[in-house]
Amino acid sequence: MAVFAVFQLTPPRIMGGLLGFVDTLQLLGPSEYTVSMELLAYNKYAAMPGMHFVWAILVSIAWASTPYVWARMAAILYQTLMALAVVITGNHYFLDVIAALPVVMVSLYVY
Repeated sequence: MAVFAVFQLTPPRIMGGLLGFVDTLQLLGPSEYTVSMELLAYNKYAAMPGMHFVWAILVSIAWASTPYVWARMAAILYQTLMALAVVITGNHYFLDVIAALPVVMVSLYVY
């Protein structure tokens, strides 16, 4: 809790009108996200780092390691679109996407 108090890691969409984003999950999402048991399963205030982007990079690394040009192009396109999607939808800041890169490097080193 101290880290969240010092470093505001709340996703932009949760901050609502302050940044001009709309929390579409709250507005249009399924009602299962408001059930108390679901709230225990994830931390909606933790946006750092962007694990969606970490996954996209790991998948893209696998695709880029193939000899097919179309797979390499898809790898670049996939991670680029994922980075744009998580920022445009207000789930992460650009810094969250950048902070995902060391997570990828550590995971590859450990692997």
